[in-house]
Amino acid sequence: MGRITPRQVPARVLGKYFARRLVDERVVLKPKEMIAELVREFGIHIDYSFALRTRNITIQMVYGDFDKSYAQLPAFLHTLQLMNPGTVVDMEIASDGQFKHSFLALGACVNAFLQYARPVLVIDGTHLKRKNKGVLFVAVMKDGNEQILPVAVGLGPIENDESWTWFLAHLHMALGDIDDLLIISDQHQSIKKAVHAVFPRAMHGLCYYHLKNKMTKRGKHVTTLFQEAAYAYRKDTFQESMSSLEQVCPNAYQKLCNIGLVHWSRSHCPVRRYGFMTSNAAESLNARLLWMRRLPVCSLFEMFRSIIGQWFIERRVAAQGLNHVLIDGIALKLSGNIDKGRSYTVRPTTLATLWKIEVGREVYMVDLQNRTCYCREFELDLIPCAHAIAVICCTGGAIYDYVARYYKMESLVGMYNSVIRSLPRPEHWIVTDTFTGRAVLAPEIRRRAECPSMSRA
Repeated sequence: MGRITPRQVPARVLGKYFARRLVDERVVLKPKEMIAELVREFGIHIDYSFALRTRNITIQMVYGDFDKSYAQLPAFLHTLQLMNPGTVVDMEIASDGQFKHSFLALGACVNAFLQYARPVLVIDGTHLKRKNKGVLFVAVMKDGNEQILPVAVGLGPIENDESWTWFLAHLHMALGDIDDLLIISDQHQSIKKAVHAVFPRAMHGLCYYHLKNKMTKRGKHVTTLFQEAAYAYRKDTFQESMSSLEQVCPNAYQKLCNIGLVHWSRSHCPVRRYGFMTSNAAESLNARLLWMRRLPVCSLFEMFRSIIGQWFIERRVAAQGLNHVLIDGIALKLSGNIDKGRSYTVRPTTLATLWKIEVGREVYMVDLQNRTCYCREFELDLIPCAHAIAVICCTGGAIYDYVARYYKMESLVGMYNSVIRSLPRPEHWIVTDTFTGRAVLAPEIRRRAECPSMSRA
């Protein structure tokens, strides 16, 4: 290679040279780095456009052709569904044969959410960085150990009412009706319409951080008051922060009231938020899938399956190696509450289930039977607060019995006890009868011939 001129070096030859690095999905080929390496190793000088074309050819050699991947997608999804029982897949093709939507919910993830996870979903959409335009839709949950786990993913042409309704309708088909379900997202209007149409019984909560970012120009004092109001457990504490906010910035106060207090505040939400105040879970998953969003559609889904399968193995081994009753984070929080509760004075009341806690000039009423406390932490998080622990210790009860099952080690072990099976080679994929004889074409919408940015400005 060093003895020939740059014009004689085909991009496919250079692609074979760089292809060995893409075996590791964490590696990102950058055109400038490719140019510098070719100069350093072989003395070959290429321009940026040639390096960009080489990079695209390298991706195609390792992960397949972008356009042909759409034609393979029906067989891939059908085979994945057969290999993993309980998996829900679907695909929509336009009348002219072009790809429109696709949906994937692994059976292991669906079972983990329905049986062991808190009834909270975080949804978001992020743009693909590959040859064809598109949007990746994700629905994410968290286990009791605050580890993210996707429930479902989908692909669509654009983030609009039709695409979000299609994705959430299939998510509802996979999960069914869930009591006290909370769906958290940003303020995208298409999400709001789709949630109300598809999940009429669910509560739509807004991400506190997105609302906070819109108030940064109003001053740090305004954002501090808003944070105090959003995270407040008690309604009187919430009202104090909102009254101060009204005096400092009436416009911000009015906007928050127009949005609706039930959508962004913990104290007014009709269902439990379990500490889910932001959409950070979905944003974290989008960041993890950053490189995969450059790949052909089949490779994107396959690498997604591979990562989820690896997470199941690692977390299952880690959970089975512990003999604790509670998850470490919850045990640490309870330990702090126990230390606080030792100094509290517990007094009985006329009601057998109601106890009075005196903390300085404050008085808290604790009801162990209904699992409530005046501070509302016990009621909203389902974890005994310091006042409840003082009563439990006074009555001789077991603290573990008052912790929700989501935070117990047996739930964490059960969540990751399933196995996600890999697929055979592409020549052994099973073609579904639904799309027999129909060629799935790549969408016509394409990006401009330039290097797309990997992250936001």
